[in-house]
Amino acid sequence: MFSHLFDLPSWWAIFVSTLLGQLPRLLVKLAGMLVAMWFWRSVPRTARLVLAGCLLMFLVNLFEVGIFGMWLPWAQSNNRASDEMIMHVMGLWSFVGQLLDGCATGLLVWAAFSGRARAVSAS
Repeated sequence: MFSHLFDLPSWWAIFVSTLLGQLPRLLVKLAGMLVAMWFWRSVPRTARLVLAGCLLMFLVNLFEVGIFGMWLPWAQSNNRASDEMIMHVMGLWSFVGQLLDGCATGLLVWAAFSGRARAVSAS
């Protein structure tokens, strides 16, 4: 996409465009990690859970950039990997990535409700 603009090899241009596409998501996860570190002393349990969830999501997104921006173009160029192998890798990553993302979301939901006092009943 950008290879004619920057005179970069095609795999590098694909990687950069994939990274730019994921950049907003990566920045949000990075901001979440920074906020968790900011509140570490005042609410350590919640901060640990938010940090773990955001870090896991950040790593999943970064791995996606590597797969879609580097491995996939490499595998498709000059038939380095069969279509069947690419299909299996992409299917496996789809499952594993969604599983990890679900775990990270669970950590964030847990963080939202951890450390809260129980409601006192009116009776």
